[in-house]
Amino acid sequence: RCGALSALDRLPKMPKEAVPCLVRCLKEDDNNTGWRLHVLYRLSELGADARSALPATVELLKSDDSELKRTALRALVTIGPTEASFLPPLLEAAQAHEALLRAGAILGIRRLGRAVPGAVTAEAIPILEAAVSDPEPRVRLQAAFALAEMGMATIALANLIRAAAKEGSD
Repeated sequence: RCGALSALDRLPKMPKEAVPCLVRCLKEDDNNTGWRLHVLYRLSELGADARSALPATVELLKSDDSELKRTALRALVTIGPTEASFLPPLLEAAQAHEALLRAGAILGIRRLGRAVPGAVTAEAIPILEAAVSDPEPRVRLQAAFALAEMGMATIALANLIRAAAKEGSD
């Protein structure tokens, strides 16, 4: 199993040429979450050099394992989403039960919008508007930034004020 990964781990810095090997490790169907987490951390270290691993990384967002989902999302955001096709899984994660997933997904949406103009489509707006009223401050802040970056700063600010007023009255 990914024996090459053990050898690669001994190197001080993972070479970008290792990405295909790391992708194979992600795709192995052995349910070894520990290996996959390790591979995702190593891909994150490579940043943009690991872009070819993004499709396999996005697939892991469908996992039932919340730690694997969080780590895959972190890798996706760190590497940098570069295709409009990454928007639907990010929107789904932006509506997850776990606040860290929601905040991370919205950060991913922001980065996608910066990397690929026009990739963040109108379907994102209601999700981001709802997120501005999220009970978790990190989620609200990311959503407000996302809307502002889409040229909707007024909506973001109004929703933030509404959420703050509601929070203050509770």
